[in-house]
Amino acid sequence: MDKISNVNLVSPQHTNIKPATSTGAIPKRVSSSISRNTESNVSIGYISSIREKFEKLSQNTNHG
Repeated sequence: MDKISNVNLVSPQHTNIKPATSTGAIPKRVSSSISRNTESNVSIGYISSIREKFEKLSQNTNHG
């Protein structure tokens, strides 16, 4: 009885610890990489839109 109860107590701890560390660490890395990508994409899109506006303004001033 003691051996069985010890095995039952130990195995859930291992199974609970391993998934918690693996699944807990991965989403943090993924979320950080996703946030970095979205920030870079937003900044690139913002810069490109500003460039387009400047190009249109320069074309308008040159023709006008």
